[in-house]
Amino acid sequence: MNVKDIFALRKQGKIEEAYEAIRPIYREHKGRFTTLCMFWVASDVFKLRLEQKRIEEAEKIYRAMLRLLPFIEDDPEHKAKGFMHYAEGRLITESERFRKRYFAMRDKKKRVDIPSDNPSEDSNSCNSSDSCSEKDIISALSDLSAGQTKVLDCIKVNEGINVPGIEAETGIPSKSIERHIKVLIERGLIEHRGSKKTGGYHAL
Repeated sequence: MNVKDIFALRKQGKIEEAYEAIRPIYREHKGRFTTLCMFWVASDVFKLRLEQKRIEEAEKIYRAMLRLLPFIEDDPEHKAKGFMHYAEGRLITESERFRKRYFAMRDKKKRVDIPSDNPSEDSNSCNSSDSCSEKDIISALSDLSAGQTKVLDCIKVNEGINVPGIEAETGIPSKSIERHIKVLIERGLIEHRGSKKTGGYHAL
């Protein structure tokens, strides 16, 4: 079996079979197409594990995909990076352990990147604002309807997509998409960039 066959399995929805087929191939040969195949098959398994509520396995797959990301070539639309933003957001809402680790690492990075003349004051201020930020993000994500979540996930994976593109990807009518987008913009989860004709939506 080769990479083309595995992509065919993926297209047929045979996710587990594709995953089992690509892993030994990738161990032996980490070439350009093998790495692409490994990443996108893993993305399918990640979503499947979340549906199965096997969160710890989903986290492991996420970390493996992070290691693959720098080696993915020919990604002009940044779909791989978009998927990783989506995966990160899902884990923040699904896994308390991941959420705590994520915000702890982010707080640590802020303290390293922004030195202060008065560390004690900055530390207190940072902890307070980040706590509010964490609550805001979790609240904004957890209160979304199924349609709004679907639109947001589509935008995360397809940065710069417009309403017709979202309709084609999700099957949601354009009128409903426009209503969902209005809510997502109000909650600070997405924004529109560019002109009305050629611009599109980006996740924040």
